[in-house]
Amino acid sequence: MKKFIIILLMALVYADNSFASENTTQVLQLHEAKPGEAGGAIQKIKEWYMSPDKTIYKIASVDLNSDGTKEVIVHMSDPRCQRKHNEICNIFIMKLKGDSNKHWDSISHSIKAKSVKLLNTATKGWRDLLFDDKLLFRKLFGV
Repeated sequence: MKKFIIILLMALVYADNSFASENTTQVLQLHEAKPGEAGGAIQKIKEWYMSPDKTIYKIASVDLNSDGTKEVIVHMSDPRCQRKHNEICNIFIMKLKGDSNKHWDSISHSIKAKSVKLLNTATKGWRDLLFDDKLLFRKLFGV
């Protein structure tokens, strides 16, 4: 029985990794946000988390739901996070709300990960994302 469970676990790990490698289209290249870049998305996160001044925000913009508007993926790195989690900090996916560049909603709160990959597959109209090679974006939408 023990041998069977080990083989099953190995198969699941292999299947998860092969899914990630076969469907990965690109690693999202996050760049350090310039002042005013990403509109109010970063400001909204600052309000939620009362981030210290030394917080670094890295972003990537990509249209995840094919509506013509790019969502913003924000990686928040502050000294508290770096000490506690070895630079595995919070990642947020922010969506513009309405026509103004100042109103943003969070699609996801505080995913702890180092890397984000964009897949060529979609679930419920949203592109699938891998966080540290784990498919989490589908779980956000209850799939």
